[in-house]
Amino acid sequence: KMNLKKLHPRKKKILENVVAIIPARGNSKRFKNKNINKIKKTPMIVYTINACKGSSLLNHFYVSSENKKILEIKKKNKARVIKRPNNLSKDDVFKMDVVKHALLEIEKKLGKKASLVASLQANSPEISSNDIDNSIMKLINNDLNEVISVDKNLNSNAAIRIMKRDTVF
Repeated sequence: KMNLKKLHPRKKKILENVVAIIPARGNSKRFKNKNINKIKKTPMIVYTINACKGSSLLNHFYVSSENKKILEIKKKNKARVIKRPNNLSKDDVFKMDVVKHALLEIEKKLGKKASLVASLQANSPEISSNDIDNSIMKLINNDLNEVISVDKNLNSNAAIRIMKRDTVF
């Protein structure tokens, strides 16, 4: 658990409604069913779901998908779902369009706006709860609008993207 006692009340308020979205499309051209491909007998998306479950700063997390197999896996792993419309499930759709759709649907369900939004890649089994929490705290402690994960060469790898709600739009 993160030690939040010393955090300024204004910064604590940002943590009141932190939402994670795991976009998981089923129809990848390059690697069919990549999000449910198994590593050590576990579908890749389950690693990301478990990282969300272990986070001490996420209030809610959802999987956004149109794929029946992915939706079945999320059910077994007790993740909430946002049913993605087919027009947002094509090859030429930007991930942020999927995140925007999911966020608006989540906010309808919750009856309130998110303060922070985490977009977490379903096919990145290396994501940990600690990575998510540290990324959120980096954004808060440095008064940033967005934090993105990078690889060892400092290239964005799309595994983790934490944003203030307004940054999403």
